[in-house]
Parts: sequence; C-alpha cells; structure tokens
Amino acid sequence: LVDSLVGGIAAGSTEFHVVRASAQALPEFIFSYTTSERFRRDGAAAMTGSGGQQRVPTEFLRAYEIAIPGLGEQKRIADCLSALDTQITAESHQLAALKTHKQGLMQQLFPAPEAATV
Repeated sequence: LVDSLVGGIAAGSTEFHVVRASAQALPEFIFSYTTSERFRRDGAAAMTGSGGQQRVPTEFLRAYEIAIPGLGEQKRIADCLSALDTQITAESHQLAALKTHKQGLMQQLFPAPEAATV
C-alpha cells in the first residue's frame, strides 16, 4: 500500500499490477482484501506461464469481484486488521528478543568445549 508518493509519482516494473481504490472503496480495505489468503489462492490458481515465469494475468484482476461494504464498515474492518498487524509485529519483535536472550543464556550455561575449563 503506497500512500505518500513524492509528487504522486512512482517507478515500477512490468511485474506489478497497480490496483487503485475507487470512490466507493478505501485503499486500506482493498489492500487488506488483496493480501488475504483467499485472494492470493485465487490469483495463484489463475496464473499463466511456466516455471519461474508464471504470472497472474491482468484479466484475473479485471474480472475479480469483491463485495464492498459501506465506507464506514470498510474503515472499521481496515482499522481492526491494521491494529492486529501492529500487534503481530510487536509480538514478533518480542519473540525475537526472547530467542536472542535464550541463546545468550544457553551460551553461558553450556560454553563451547574449547572455552570450558576443567
């Protein structure tokens, strides 16, 4: 989700599909929908090409229908999912810090044989 382009301009690649929200849809809602497991699974099933050259065809995106609730409901959904993403990120950082701490404790408790003195 890109929401603060300098001058409203960006560079990309032919590997990207740009999806823009209409007046009836919030960008955050569309982002959440298009990053959902269901949307990605449907996109993967529609891929064309072979091997490492598989791509989701533009026609898949043009034909894909999304049930769009009112703007207020979209905002509530997007805000809820964003809050969960923030919490998941914080918990992931906490987990990483705990794993690092554990590793340090393990190294102190069980030093390498060459560092141990008998």
